[in-house]
Amino acid sequence: MVLCRRINCKELKAYNVVFISSADNAAEIIRDSHGLSIVSVSDKPNFANQEGIIGLVLAPDNYRFSFEIYFDTAQAAYVHTSTRILQLAERVYTAK
Repeated sequence: MVLCRRINCKELKAYNVVFISSADNAAEIIRDSHGLSIVSVSDKPNFANQEGIIGLVLAPDNYRFSFEIYFDTAQAAYVHTSTRILQLAERVYTAK
């Protein structure tokens, strides 16, 4: 695992997972990662609903994190999402 801060979007293809912090330009990273097999993860509000792949959210009990998945973006990035992972997600977004 390599931790890089402020990654240049041209370098994205070298990574499998990218965490997008609140200081990063999520829209630019998501746009530049289209067509690449990269799992984008962020704790930004509504990240999964904005075509990121995995959005970390505070669970309803406010004591643990859960996650949301944008299924169509995951499929477009050739990221396999098992039915078990989809069942564990707080929400699963699709375009349909």
